[in-house]
Amino acid sequence: MRLLISAAAVAAAAAVAVTASWGSAADPTLGGAAAVVPSDAVAFAAIDTDTSSAQSQALNALLAKFPNLVTQLQQRFDQHTGLSWQNDVEPALGGELDLAVLPGSTPELVGLTQPADASKLAALVAKAGNGLVTRTVGGWTAIADSTSALDALTNATATLAQNDTYVEATSRLAGDALVRAYANGAEGQQLLASLHGTAPSTPAKLQWASADVVAESDGLKLQAFAQTTAPSPAAYSAQLPSEIPSGALFVADFQANGDASAPSSSRLPAQLQALLAQLRPALGGETALYVSSGLPPTVTLVTHPADPQAAYTAIDGAVSSLASTGGIFSMIKPPLPYAVVDGALVVSTSTAGIQDYRSSGDKLSSDPAFEEAAQASGLLPGQTTGFVYANLADVLPLVQMLGPAAGISVPAGLDALRTLTAFGGRSGELTTGTVFLEIK
Repeated sequence: MRLLISAAAVAAAAAVAVTASWGSAADPTLGGAAAVVPSDAVAFAAIDTDTSSAQSQALNALLAKFPNLVTQLQQRFDQHTGLSWQNDVEPALGGELDLAVLPGSTPELVGLTQPADASKLAALVAKAGNGLVTRTVGGWTAIADSTSALDALTNATATLAQNDTYVEATSRLAGDALVRAYANGAEGQQLLASLHGTAPSTPAKLQWASADVVAESDGLKLQAFAQTTAPSPAAYSAQLPSEIPSGALFVADFQANGDASAPSSSRLPAQLQALLAQLRPALGGETALYVSSGLPPTVTLVTHPADPQAAYTAIDGAVSSLASTGGIFSMIKPPLPYAVVDGALVVSTSTAGIQDYRSSGDKLSSDPAFEEAAQASGLLPGQTTGFVYANLADVLPLVQMLGPAAGISVPAGLDALRTLTAFGGRSGELTTGTVFLEIK
Protein backbone atom coordinates (compact mmCIF):
# COMPACT_ATOMS: atom_id res chain seq x y z
CA MET A 1 0.00 0.00 0.00
CA ARG A 2 1.75 3.06 -1.22
CA LEU A 3 0.06 5.50 1.12
CA LEU A 4 0.92 3.50 4.18
CA ILE A 5 4.45 2.96 2.94
CA SER A 6 4.57 6.74 2.81
CA ALA A 7 3.34 6.82 6.39
CA ALA A 8 6.12 4.49 7.40
CA ALA A 9 8.53 6.89 5.75
CA VAL A 10 7.22 9.63 8.03
CA ALA A 11 8.01 7.50 11.06
CA ALA A 12 11.44 6.70 9.66
CA ALA A 13 12.12 10.37 9.07
CA ALA A 14 11.21 11.12 12.67
CA ALA A 15 13.57 8.44 13.92
CA VAL A 16 16.21 8.95 11.27
CA ALA A 17 16.81 12.40 11.39
CA VAL A 18 18.68 9.65 11.92
CA THR A 19 17.98 7.62 13.08
CA ALA A 20 11.43 13.54 26.67
CA SER A 21 12.11 12.43 29.29
CA TRP A 22 10.63 9.54 31.10
CA GLY A 23 7.02 10.15 31.58
CA SER A 24 3.46 9.04 31.86
CA ALA A 25 0.66 10.82 30.09
CA ALA A 26 -2.95 10.35 31.11
CA ASP A 27 -4.04 12.40 28.09
CA PRO A 28 -1.38 11.66 25.45
CA THR A 29 -0.90 13.93 22.48
CA LEU A 30 -0.75 11.01 20.09
CA GLY A 31 -2.80 7.84 19.67
CA GLY A 32 -6.35 9.17 19.48
CA ALA A 33 -7.35 6.53 16.93
CA ALA A 34 -6.91 3.87 19.63
CA ALA A 35 -10.51 4.77 20.46
CA VAL A 36 -11.70 3.13 17.21
CA VAL A 37 -9.05 0.45 16.59
CA PRO A 38 -10.12 -3.08 17.67
CA SER A 39 -8.80 -4.22 21.05
CA ASP A 40 -6.99 -7.22 19.55
CA ALA A 41 -4.77 -5.14 17.26
CA VAL A 42 -1.32 -6.71 16.91
CA ALA A 43 0.46 -3.36 16.74
CA PHE A 44 -0.37 0.34 16.75
CA ALA A 45 1.73 3.43 16.05
CA ALA A 46 0.90 7.12 16.17
CA ILE A 47 2.97 9.69 14.28
CA ASP A 48 2.93 13.45 14.84
CA THR A 49 2.11 15.09 11.49
CA ASP A 50 1.10 18.48 12.92
CA THR A 51 3.62 20.90 11.42
CA SER A 52 2.84 23.47 14.14
CA SER A 53 3.36 21.15 17.10
CA ALA A 54 6.25 21.61 19.52
CA GLN A 55 7.70 18.25 18.53
CA SER A 56 7.56 19.03 14.80
CA GLN A 57 9.27 22.34 15.41
CA ALA A 58 11.94 20.68 17.53
CA LEU A 59 12.51 18.09 14.78
CA ASN A 60 12.71 20.80 12.13
CA ALA A 61 15.34 22.61 14.20
CA LEU A 62 17.42 19.42 14.24
CA LEU A 63 16.86 18.70 10.54
CA ALA A 64 17.93 22.25 9.67
CA LYS A 65 21.45 21.13 10.56
CA PHE A 66 21.35 18.68 7.62
CA PRO A 67 19.87 20.73 4.73
CA ASN A 68 21.40 18.70 1.91
CA LEU A 69 20.47 15.36 3.46
CA VAL A 70 16.85 16.42 4.00
CA THR A 71 16.57 17.54 0.39
CA GLN A 72 17.96 14.21 -0.82
CA LEU A 73 15.55 12.22 1.38
CA GLN A 74 12.57 14.17 0.11
CA GLN A 75 13.65 13.67 -3.48
CA ARG A 76 14.05 9.93 -2.95
CA PHE A 77 10.63 9.78 -1.30
CA ASP A 78 9.02 11.51 -4.25
CA GLN A 79 10.82 9.27 -6.75
CA HIS A 80 10.11 6.03 -4.87
CA THR A 81 6.41 6.67 -4.23
CA GLY A 82 5.46 8.73 -7.27
CA LEU A 83 3.95 11.22 -4.85
CA SER A 84 5.01 14.70 -3.85
CA TRP A 85 5.53 14.93 -0.13
CA GLN A 86 5.05 18.68 -0.11
CA ASN A 87 2.08 18.90 -2.53
CA ASP A 88 0.30 15.55 -2.12
CA VAL A 89 1.02 14.05 1.29
CA GLU A 90 1.61 16.84 3.77
CA PRO A 91 -1.60 18.80 2.98
CA ALA A 92 -3.68 15.61 3.22
CA LEU A 93 -2.72 14.65 6.76
CA GLY A 94 -4.22 15.92 9.97
CA GLY A 95 -2.49 16.44 13.28
CA GLU A 96 -1.47 12.79 13.50
CA LEU A 97 -1.30 9.68 11.38
CA ASP A 98 -2.03 6.41 13.18
CA LEU A 99 -1.24 2.93 11.86
CA ALA A 100 -2.80 -0.30 13.11
CA VAL A 101 -1.95 -3.91 12.25
CA LEU A 102 -5.08 -6.05 12.54
CA PRO A 103 -4.90 -9.82 13.16
CA GLY A 104 -6.17 -12.44 10.72
CA SER A 105 -5.01 -15.15 8.35
CA THR A 106 -3.64 -12.24 6.33
CA PRO A 107 -2.69 -9.32 8.59
CA GLU A 108 -4.05 -5.98 7.43
CA LEU A 109 -2.60 -2.53 7.86
CA VAL A 110 -4.94 0.41 8.38
CA GLY A 111 -4.05 4.10 8.41
CA LEU A 112 -6.17 6.62 10.29
CA THR A 113 -6.10 10.41 10.21
CA GLN A 114 -8.32 13.45 10.69
CA PRO A 115 -7.54 15.61 7.65
CA ALA A 116 -8.06 19.33 7.82
CA ASP A 117 -9.11 19.17 4.15
CA ALA A 118 -10.96 15.96 3.24
CA SER A 119 -10.63 16.73 -0.47
CA LYS A 120 -6.84 16.71 -0.21
CA LEU A 121 -6.90 13.26 1.39
CA ALA A 122 -9.34 11.98 -1.22
CA ALA A 123 -7.04 13.27 -3.97
CA LEU A 124 -4.04 11.59 -2.33
CA VAL A 125 -5.86 8.23 -2.05
CA ALA A 126 -6.92 8.45 -5.69
CA LYS A 127 -3.40 9.28 -6.82
CA ALA A 128 -1.87 6.49 -4.73
CA GLY A 129 -4.22 3.99 -6.43
CA ASN A 130 -3.74 0.29 -5.72
CA GLY A 131 -7.41 -0.12 -4.79
CA LEU A 132 -7.27 1.84 -1.54
CA VAL A 133 -10.61 2.26 0.23
CA THR A 134 -11.61 4.77 2.90
CA ARG A 135 -14.34 5.11 5.48
CA THR A 136 -15.13 7.50 8.31
CA VAL A 137 -15.15 5.69 11.65
CA GLY A 138 -15.69 7.55 14.90
CA GLY A 139 -14.46 10.83 13.47
CA TRP A 140 -11.39 9.27 11.86
CA THR A 141 -10.79 8.60 8.18
CA ALA A 142 -9.57 5.02 7.89
CA ILE A 143 -7.57 3.95 4.82
CA ALA A 144 -6.94 0.32 3.93
CA ASP A 145 -6.46 -2.15 1.10
CA SER A 146 -9.78 -3.90 1.72
CA THR A 147 -13.26 -3.25 3.05
CA SER A 148 -12.82 -6.16 5.47
CA ALA A 149 -10.22 -4.14 7.35
CA LEU A 150 -12.59 -1.20 7.54
CA ASP A 151 -15.40 -3.53 8.67
CA ALA A 152 -13.17 -4.66 11.56
CA LEU A 153 -13.06 -1.07 12.79
CA THR A 154 -16.75 -0.41 12.22
CA ASN A 155 -17.81 -3.62 14.00
CA ALA A 156 -15.35 -3.47 16.91
CA THR A 157 -17.11 -4.16 20.22
CA ALA A 158 -14.02 -3.27 22.27
CA THR A 159 -11.29 -0.82 21.33
CA LEU A 160 -7.58 -0.62 21.93
CA ALA A 161 -8.07 2.36 24.23
CA GLN A 162 -10.11 0.05 26.51
CA ASN A 163 -7.46 -2.69 26.47
CA ASP A 164 -5.66 -2.91 29.83
CA THR A 165 -2.49 -4.21 28.18
CA TYR A 166 -2.39 -1.24 25.80
CA VAL A 167 -3.08 1.22 28.62
CA GLU A 168 -0.29 -0.26 30.76
CA ALA A 169 2.20 -0.37 27.89
CA THR A 170 1.63 3.20 26.74
CA SER A 171 1.41 4.73 30.22
CA ARG A 172 5.21 4.82 30.27
CA LEU A 173 5.54 6.76 27.02
CA ALA A 174 6.11 10.47 26.66
CA GLY A 175 2.87 12.29 25.93
CA ASP A 176 4.57 14.86 23.70
CA ALA A 177 6.45 12.72 21.17
CA LEU A 178 7.09 12.38 17.47
CA VAL A 179 6.13 8.70 17.49
CA ARG A 180 4.39 6.43 20.01
CA ALA A 181 4.22 2.72 19.25
CA TYR A 182 2.78 -0.45 20.82
CA ALA A 183 2.84 -4.19 20.12
CA ASN A 184 0.92 -7.00 21.80
CA GLY A 185 3.14 -10.03 22.35
CA ALA A 186 0.35 -12.62 22.60
CA GLU A 187 -1.44 -11.33 19.51
CA GLY A 188 1.87 -11.21 17.67
CA GLN A 189 2.59 -14.83 18.50
CA GLN A 190 -0.90 -15.84 17.33
CA LEU A 191 -0.33 -13.94 14.08
CA LEU A 192 3.04 -15.59 13.42
CA ALA A 193 1.57 -19.01 14.17
CA SER A 194 -1.36 -18.46 11.80
CA LEU A 195 0.97 -17.33 9.03
CA HIS A 196 2.89 -20.60 9.42
CA GLY A 197 -0.27 -22.69 9.77
CA THR A 198 0.55 -23.89 13.30
CA ALA A 199 -0.76 -23.33 16.81
CA PRO A 200 1.35 -21.46 19.37
CA SER A 201 3.36 -24.11 21.22
CA THR A 202 4.38 -22.02 24.24
CA PRO A 203 3.01 -18.99 26.08
CA ALA A 204 4.25 -15.70 24.67
CA LYS A 205 7.45 -14.62 26.44
CA LEU A 206 6.84 -11.06 25.22
CA GLN A 207 3.62 -9.77 26.75
CA TRP A 208 3.84 -6.30 25.27
CA ALA A 209 6.29 -3.73 23.95
CA SER A 210 6.05 0.03 23.56
CA ALA A 211 8.33 2.81 22.38
CA ASP A 212 8.46 6.51 21.69
CA VAL A 213 10.68 8.88 19.71
CA VAL A 214 11.12 12.36 21.14
CA ALA A 215 12.87 15.35 19.58
CA GLU A 216 14.93 17.26 22.14
CA SER A 217 16.95 20.42 21.74
CA ASP A 218 20.20 18.47 21.45
CA GLY A 219 19.10 15.31 19.65
CA LEU A 220 16.65 12.49 19.21
CA LYS A 221 15.78 10.02 21.95
CA LEU A 222 14.12 6.64 21.46
CA GLN A 223 12.89 4.86 24.56
CA ALA A 224 11.50 1.32 24.52
CA PHE A 225 9.81 -0.82 27.15
CA ALA A 226 8.94 -4.50 27.13
CA GLN A 227 7.10 -6.71 29.60
CA THR A 228 8.56 -10.17 29.18
CA THR A 229 8.99 -13.46 31.00
CA ALA A 230 12.09 -14.33 28.98
CA PRO A 231 15.47 -14.39 30.78
CA SER A 232 17.27 -11.08 30.58
CA PRO A 233 20.75 -9.94 31.64
CA ALA A 234 20.96 -8.60 35.17
CA ALA A 235 21.67 -4.91 35.60
CA TYR A 236 25.12 -3.88 36.85
CA SER A 237 27.07 -0.73 37.60
CA ALA A 238 29.59 -0.21 34.81
CA GLN A 239 33.11 0.22 36.17
CA LEU A 240 35.23 -0.04 33.02
CA PRO A 241 34.56 3.54 31.85
CA SER A 242 36.92 4.50 34.68
CA GLU A 243 39.62 2.22 33.19
CA ILE A 244 39.21 2.72 29.44
CA PRO A 245 41.44 5.52 28.07
CA SER A 246 39.80 8.83 27.21
CA GLY A 247 39.15 9.55 23.53
CA ALA A 248 37.65 6.15 22.61
CA LEU A 249 35.80 6.25 19.31
CA PHE A 250 33.52 3.32 20.12
CA VAL A 251 32.75 1.34 23.28
CA ALA A 252 30.53 -1.72 23.87
CA ASP A 253 30.26 -2.69 27.54
CA PHE A 254 28.33 -5.76 28.80
CA GLN A 255 28.32 -8.56 31.35
CA ALA A 256 29.64 -11.93 30.14
CA ASN A 257 29.04 -15.21 31.94
CA GLY A 258 31.34 -17.49 29.96
CA ASP A 259 28.43 -19.69 28.89
CA ALA A 260 29.44 -21.58 25.76
CA SER A 261 25.93 -22.97 25.36
CA ALA A 262 24.25 -19.57 25.18
CA PRO A 263 22.12 -19.37 22.04
CA SER A 264 23.11 -17.19 19.11
CA SER A 265 20.83 -15.75 16.50
CA SER A 266 20.33 -17.94 13.46
CA ARG A 267 20.14 -14.72 11.47
CA LEU A 268 23.85 -14.13 11.96
CA PRO A 269 26.26 -15.40 9.29
CA ALA A 270 27.60 -18.87 10.08
CA GLN A 271 31.15 -17.48 10.27
CA LEU A 272 30.15 -14.93 12.90
CA GLN A 273 28.19 -17.55 14.87
CA ALA A 274 31.28 -19.76 14.95
CA LEU A 275 33.42 -16.82 16.11
CA LEU A 276 30.99 -15.99 18.93
CA ALA A 277 30.90 -19.64 19.98
CA GLN A 278 34.69 -19.54 20.35
CA LEU A 279 34.70 -16.28 22.26
CA ARG A 280 31.88 -16.86 24.77
CA PRO A 281 33.74 -19.26 27.08
CA ALA A 282 36.71 -16.86 27.15
CA LEU A 283 34.76 -13.89 28.47
CA GLY A 284 33.71 -13.23 32.04
CA GLY A 285 32.36 -10.47 34.24
CA GLU A 286 32.16 -6.92 32.96
CA THR A 287 33.58 -6.93 29.44
CA ALA A 288 34.28 -4.06 27.07
CA LEU A 289 35.36 -3.87 23.45
CA TYR A 290 36.57 -0.43 22.45
CA VAL A 291 38.22 1.31 19.52
CA SER A 292 40.87 4.02 19.92
CA SER A 293 41.90 6.55 17.28
CA GLY A 294 44.89 6.00 15.03
CA LEU A 295 45.73 4.68 11.58
CA PRO A 296 44.71 1.97 11.68
CA PRO A 297 42.52 2.35 14.77
CA THR A 298 43.41 0.16 17.77
CA VAL A 299 40.84 -2.38 18.97
CA THR A 300 41.07 -3.50 22.59
CA LEU A 301 39.12 -6.11 24.58
CA VAL A 302 38.92 -6.06 28.39
CA THR A 303 37.30 -8.94 30.27
CA HIS A 304 37.44 -10.71 33.63
CA PRO A 305 37.67 -14.47 32.98
CA ALA A 306 38.32 -17.09 35.65
CA ASP A 307 41.44 -18.28 33.78
CA PRO A 308 43.07 -15.33 31.92
CA GLN A 309 45.69 -17.45 30.13
CA ALA A 310 43.17 -19.96 28.78
CA ALA A 311 40.90 -17.08 27.82
CA TYR A 312 43.72 -15.36 25.90
CA THR A 313 44.49 -18.57 23.99
CA ALA A 314 40.83 -18.88 22.96
CA ILE A 315 40.57 -15.20 21.99
CA ASP A 316 43.79 -15.20 19.96
CA GLY A 317 42.69 -18.37 18.18
CA ALA A 318 39.31 -16.90 17.32
CA VAL A 319 40.87 -13.68 16.04
CA SER A 320 43.42 -15.65 14.00
CA SER A 321 40.57 -17.50 12.31
CA LEU A 322 38.89 -14.19 11.55
CA ALA A 323 42.10 -12.66 10.17
CA SER A 324 42.53 -15.62 7.82
CA THR A 325 39.26 -14.75 6.07
CA GLY A 326 40.99 -11.81 4.40
CA GLY A 327 39.43 -8.51 3.46
CA ILE A 328 39.53 -5.79 6.09
CA PHE A 329 40.33 -8.43 8.77
CA SER A 330 43.68 -9.15 7.11
CA MET A 331 45.00 -6.02 8.89
CA ILE A 332 44.87 -7.97 12.16
CA LYS A 333 48.24 -9.57 12.89
CA PRO A 334 48.11 -12.37 15.51
CA PRO A 335 49.43 -13.21 17.98
CA LEU A 336 47.82 -10.27 19.72
CA PRO A 337 49.55 -8.37 22.54
CA TYR A 338 47.96 -8.96 25.95
CA ALA A 339 48.38 -8.34 29.65
CA VAL A 340 46.63 -9.08 32.92
CA VAL A 341 45.96 -5.81 34.74
CA ASP A 342 44.42 -5.97 38.22
CA GLY A 343 42.69 -9.24 37.36
CA ALA A 344 41.43 -8.03 33.98
CA LEU A 345 42.61 -9.65 30.75
CA VAL A 346 43.46 -6.92 28.25
CA VAL A 347 43.94 -8.00 24.61
CA SER A 348 44.67 -5.44 21.91
CA THR A 349 45.63 -5.17 18.26
CA SER A 350 48.66 -3.09 19.29
CA THR A 351 51.04 -2.77 22.24
CA ALA A 352 49.99 0.88 22.44
CA GLY A 353 46.51 -0.30 23.34
CA ILE A 354 47.89 -2.21 26.33
CA GLN A 355 50.06 0.72 27.42
CA ASP A 356 47.19 3.21 27.17
CA TYR A 357 44.95 0.99 29.31
CA ARG A 358 47.69 0.66 31.95
CA SER A 359 48.50 4.36 31.97
CA SER A 360 47.32 6.78 34.66
CA GLY A 361 46.14 9.25 32.03
CA ASP A 362 42.62 10.54 31.48
CA LYS A 363 39.91 7.91 31.33
CA LEU A 364 36.62 7.59 29.43
CA SER A 365 34.55 8.49 32.49
CA SER A 366 36.08 12.01 32.41
CA ASP A 367 36.09 12.34 28.61
CA PRO A 368 34.02 15.49 27.82
CA ALA A 369 32.29 13.87 24.83
CA PHE A 370 31.36 10.76 26.84
CA GLU A 371 30.25 12.78 29.87
CA GLU A 372 28.01 14.92 27.68
CA ALA A 373 26.53 11.90 25.91
CA ALA A 374 25.95 10.01 29.17
CA GLN A 375 24.22 12.96 30.77
CA ALA A 376 22.05 13.74 27.74
CA SER A 377 20.98 10.12 27.25
CA GLY A 378 20.58 9.26 30.95
CA LEU A 379 23.19 6.48 30.84
CA LEU A 380 25.06 7.42 33.99
CA PRO A 381 24.88 7.29 36.92
CA GLY A 382 22.90 4.15 37.52
CA GLN A 383 22.75 0.53 36.51
CA THR A 384 22.49 -0.91 33.04
CA THR A 385 22.30 -4.28 31.29
CA GLY A 386 24.92 -3.03 28.84
CA PHE A 387 25.70 0.02 26.76
CA VAL A 388 27.15 1.12 23.43
CA TYR A 389 28.75 4.52 22.85
CA ALA A 390 30.11 6.03 19.64
CA ASN A 391 31.82 9.39 19.22
CA LEU A 392 30.36 10.13 15.80
CA ALA A 393 32.13 13.48 15.49
CA ASP A 394 35.44 11.58 15.34
CA VAL A 395 34.22 8.28 13.86
CA LEU A 396 32.53 9.64 10.73
CA PRO A 397 35.60 11.45 9.32
CA LEU A 398 37.62 8.29 9.91
CA VAL A 399 35.01 6.13 8.16
CA GLN A 400 34.88 8.59 5.27
CA MET A 401 38.64 8.23 4.94
CA LEU A 402 39.01 4.47 5.37
CA GLY A 403 35.55 3.31 4.34
CA PRO A 404 36.04 3.15 0.55
CA ALA A 405 38.70 0.44 0.98
CA ALA A 406 36.05 -1.71 2.71
CA GLY A 407 33.23 -0.73 0.36
CA ILE A 408 31.66 1.61 2.93
CA SER A 409 30.49 5.08 1.98
CA VAL A 410 29.20 7.79 4.29
CA PRO A 411 27.31 10.78 2.89
CA ALA A 412 28.70 14.24 3.43
CA GLY A 413 26.96 16.89 5.49
CA LEU A 414 26.72 14.95 8.76
CA ASP A 415 28.98 17.25 10.77
CA ALA A 416 26.20 18.00 13.28
CA LEU A 417 26.14 14.40 14.52
CA ARG A 418 28.05 14.26 17.80
CA THR A 419 27.51 10.98 19.66
CA LEU A 420 25.30 7.89 19.69
CA THR A 421 24.51 6.19 22.99
CA ALA A 422 22.38 3.08 23.55
CA PHE A 423 21.82 1.22 26.79
CA GLY A 424 19.46 -1.25 28.41
CA GLY A 425 17.87 -1.60 31.83
CA ARG A 426 15.95 -4.22 33.77
CA SER A 427 13.44 -4.03 36.63
CA GLY A 428 11.61 -7.26 37.43
CA GLU A 429 9.95 -8.39 34.21
CA LEU A 430 10.24 -4.93 32.65
CA THR A 431 13.07 -4.47 30.16
CA THR A 432 13.95 -0.97 28.98
CA GLY A 433 16.13 0.40 26.22
CA THR A 434 17.26 3.90 25.31
CA VAL A 435 18.96 5.20 22.19
CA PHE A 436 20.08 8.84 22.03
CA LEU A 437 21.48 10.49 18.93
CA GLU A 438 23.19 13.72 19.93
CA ILE A 439 22.99 16.51 17.37
CA LYS A 440 24.71 19.86 17.88
